[in-house]
Amino acid sequence: MPMSQFIDCIIVSTEPYTVQGRDDRSPEECYRFCMEVSLFAERAAAFGFGDHQMPKPLIHVHRATEVPYRSESQDDLGDFFNHIEWSEVTIKETIEALRAIGAHEHARLLSTVDDFLKGFNYKVGGSNLKRVRSAIENAIDEHLSARVLQARYGDFGVEEDSDWKRRWYSICLHATRYIDGWTNIRRVPDGPYNEAELTKYFDSRLDLARRLSQAKTEIPDESGSKAAQGVVEVQNTKAFVVASMKGDAGTVRDLLASGADVNAPLNGGLFVSGGRGSLPERATALMAAAIHGQVEVVELLLAAKANVEARDKDRETALILAAREGRAEVVEALLRAKAKVNAKMTGGNTALHEASNRLHLRIVKALIAAGAGVNGKSNDSPLSFACSRTYEDWASREGWHVDHSARIEIVRELLAAGADVNEQTSEETPLIVASRSGFLEVVTELLAAGADVNAKREQTTALLSALLFNRADVARLLIAAKADIHAVGRDGRTALMAAARYGYLDMVRIFLDAGIQVNAATTANYTALIGAAVGGHIEVINMLLAAGADVNTATDNGATAVSVAAIAGHLDVVKALVAANADIGRTTRDSKTALMAAEENGHLEVVQFLQSVRPSLN
Repeated sequence: MPMSQFIDCIIVSTEPYTVQGRDDRSPEECYRFCMEVSLFAERAAAFGFGDHQMPKPLIHVHRATEVPYRSESQDDLGDFFNHIEWSEVTIKETIEALRAIGAHEHARLLSTVDDFLKGFNYKVGGSNLKRVRSAIENAIDEHLSARVLQARYGDFGVEEDSDWKRRWYSICLHATRYIDGWTNIRRVPDGPYNEAELTKYFDSRLDLARRLSQAKTEIPDESGSKAAQGVVEVQNTKAFVVASMKGDAGTVRDLLASGADVNAPLNGGLFVSGGRGSLPERATALMAAAIHGQVEVVELLLAAKANVEARDKDRETALILAAREGRAEVVEALLRAKAKVNAKMTGGNTALHEASNRLHLRIVKALIAAGAGVNGKSNDSPLSFACSRTYEDWASREGWHVDHSARIEIVRELLAAGADVNEQTSEETPLIVASRSGFLEVVTELLAAGADVNAKREQTTALLSALLFNRADVARLLIAAKADIHAVGRDGRTALMAAARYGYLDMVRIFLDAGIQVNAATTANYTALIGAAVGGHIEVINMLLAAGADVNTATDNGATAVSVAAIAGHLDVVKALVAANADIGRTTRDSKTALMAAEENGHLEVVQFLQSVRPSLN
């Protein structure tokens, strides 16, 4: 196939929305057109085309428009340059491309930057980043300022406060005109891109690659001599892996039939927008299909003798990856193919760890039925993973769905399969993890299964963990289960301090009645009274004072109960503490009184009260 036909095949799917040769394209039309061309260039490269095998116009447009494409989310050119990896080769190739498409102002800008960077041998880091940025800003002002853009392009791409966007749109204008000179494909006047032609192109892409692989062209080698070479190699690992990832069974079959290596690993990883489903380094086609739940492709690859035990860079297998992503049908297919159910990745996690952590109930059941070890140790046991909210909180921040209702069922499945309810990994038990996480139903299940309510991790018990993380209902359940209310944490923190901090009056009463010392202090001299003052819990304050709390105990930095209450603006607490003879003239380590603290934080009522009590402090 002649190269002219190839570029036509590429360009026909990227209609510039107006008649060829006209100059009335909008900035947005030029931008979208060039992004489509650049995308096709990337796809061609992924399919095995080298730079010397692709038409120069395609390479030029791709390189020139990579700048706006890669900087789309940047606020300005300087910010963009702060984020790219500096490379003299990259800069020179981009300058060449900009000159080729006629964007000479942009090329001169990069040439100026290139000259400046040579002085640093292209080593850009924290020590010279400001100077580089300053040089870029000066180059922008010289070559691509608003004045230069207006003189060269008139009102093309003008938006309020968007000079940076005009710079990119003007590149796309040059690129669009440049491509017009290289292809004579008939376009649809003022219409959208030709969906039928686009579909036709993708449907025939494998056939196109095969015909190109059979074609011969004279290509100079490094010595300058010419030799007939295939225009493109069909066997391309990235194309094979990506086709598997996307579930393109037809392409996978064709590539296998043409001799693709079913177990070839991906050189490097592959980022997927949003992060979820990205491929790890050295992923195989089977791993890619497993991650994305492409069951048909997984079955196809297994039939082609794909190595079910292949490992990526972190020694993860397809089974571990599928279990993590919740691909139940893939997990079941891999288990039927005799995947090792207890294979461990770096760090010791198995597929059961991953499924338990991400609350995939169906997969947990399948793995247990296949003989997964429920007590296999890594940093945490599968049971501890199921009792933790770490993944849940992370998924919530990312906007990912989590089936919370599966947690209690997974815990029951693991316990029924023989999970050790008191297994300590990372020096924690499942009960401590569940108590800290606030999962009342799980804590109830663990206690019923014989969990040791007083097991410790670095002197911290389940009760202390629940209180320190403000899990009141769990704490009450643990107290009812005879938790040791006298346990002391590593820093000297007691259950009374934690309950006072969050204002749990009923628990404060229980702890005081049980004889916990009201004036016990941490290693930093933090007491229950100071904690209650921070939270502004007046009823707790009164109960602690009645029990004999020392109103003037100060922490290592000099903070007292009255000073922290003044900082937070808790007027009723300040009044109660002053009535109990709090020393309001006492200063903290940074020489501030309670009055000063209230003034700094804008608590006028507290300021007025303290002034009325001790006018001399004003």
